[in-house]
Amino acid sequence: MLKDEEHHEHVSALPSIAKITQATPNLMAISPNMTHQLLDTIQKTPEISNNLRLISTPLETSTSAIQTFLEQQEKALKTISHLSSSTILSSIKPIQDSLRDALAKFDFAHYDEKYLNVYSGISQVLKQYEETQSNLQKYYRSITPSYFHSSNESPHYYSPEMTSPSVFFDSKSGRIESIEDLNNAILLLQKHVSNIPLYWRGQNNASWGLHSKLFRLLMTQNGVVSPQQKPKTKQPYPTEDQMIQAEKQILNLARQDWRYGNMSALEIFARIQHFGGPTRLLDASCNPYIAAWFAVYDPTHEHEDHDARLFALAGYASGNNEQPDYSEELLSRDPFWFNLHDYEQRAAANWGTGSRRIVWRPPEYESRIAAQNAVFILDGIPITNSRILQYFRKPTGKEYWKRPDILAASSIYAKPFSPNHNARPNQRNLAPTYSFVIAKKAKKEIRSYLEGAFGYRESFIYPDFAGLASKTNNIQFPNLGDLQ
Repeated sequence: MLKDEEHHEHVSALPSIAKITQATPNLMAISPNMTHQLLDTIQKTPEISNNLRLISTPLETSTSAIQTFLEQQEKALKTISHLSSSTILSSIKPIQDSLRDALAKFDFAHYDEKYLNVYSGISQVLKQYEETQSNLQKYYRSITPSYFHSSNESPHYYSPEMTSPSVFFDSKSGRIESIEDLNNAILLLQKHVSNIPLYWRGQNNASWGLHSKLFRLLMTQNGVVSPQQKPKTKQPYPTEDQMIQAEKQILNLARQDWRYGNMSALEIFARIQHFGGPTRLLDASCNPYIAAWFAVYDPTHEHEDHDARLFALAGYASGNNEQPDYSEELLSRDPFWFNLHDYEQRAAANWGTGSRRIVWRPPEYESRIAAQNAVFILDGIPITNSRILQYFRKPTGKEYWKRPDILAASSIYAKPFSPNHNARPNQRNLAPTYSFVIAKKAKKEIRSYLEGAFGYRESFIYPDFAGLASKTNNIQFPNLGDLQ
């Protein structure tokens, strides 16, 4: 997190969008009125309207776009949200496009004064919006921390110390070797983080990274080699642009071929996620014991001889004291991050900065969502540069991890913090990531406890036919010899 005085300046800068509005009063007053006046002129003057039929639709479109813009701006002023401000910026483009289209269709063979007044009026409206766009871009840069004013996504080599994602987390991890350790770890961590919300995720193998399935799929597609294999080549980890293009392809498939055109993007992703498809969503639970069950549940026994890991991801950095409400943006037809076109816009929206994780509690699309007390964690691919990476020190404390090291560990920023200390503000305003290694010898004991105390078993966690079908794939059926 920023120092106290710096954080105060950062937060107090948010309402400056109001100053932008004041600096461009025509945006709120003249532009909409002027556009309506132009339409009235066209409609009431036959000699003009006959020659301006081609531009009436663009002008009507621009009027609608202006209204949308004003509604979004009003929302931004109420929520003081980077995210809403970014949505405003992206909404200016259709206004500009429609106005430019209108200007391009003027026939200068007509020099009637009223006709030229219409042309002049449209030009003034367009100029106002171009000035507003410039002001908003300056505003974004002013609220973006200086350490996010550049980004480097080029492939790079792993550090010599990066032999497994577990190396990234282990120096700050707690250790659980019994059910008593599990109970104590949960209670102690909740005490240390005070009122910061925690979201829990369990993984069978402690050596796995914290990756979404879509990120893992693109890693494979790009030819990324895991650090366990000690590659000597640069690693082409997925970028935010690649993730977005993959998501657009998924949405097009869902809406065109499967005809789910009436669903929001997040609902489509949530349903795909729960049936094993690739999305950027990270499954988590508000219930630490549900997450612990996932950490020790291994129906194939493939990872029974490996330690497991229990993650606790904080919703935001210590000192922020709020979890932004993105419910409306998340339920829009297309994800808001599709409108964030470069790292500066993403940083201004806290997308890929690790500062505020977006946590979505989905409606009960499937019965397992309620049974698992499920949430989805969303964030952009980490925006990295040398100034940010310096905050990710290796266990020795002398050097810092590189971009491929961080992405080998997690597809979102996951700065490890010790669960044995109170949560404190940090210089880069990163939301803490806590983790516990569950010893392989404790898995059976914890499974038995969770089933006996809470009833956690497959039929409870997966109370649907998909869960039943999955279970039947792992049943040991009778051998022919057993029937004789």
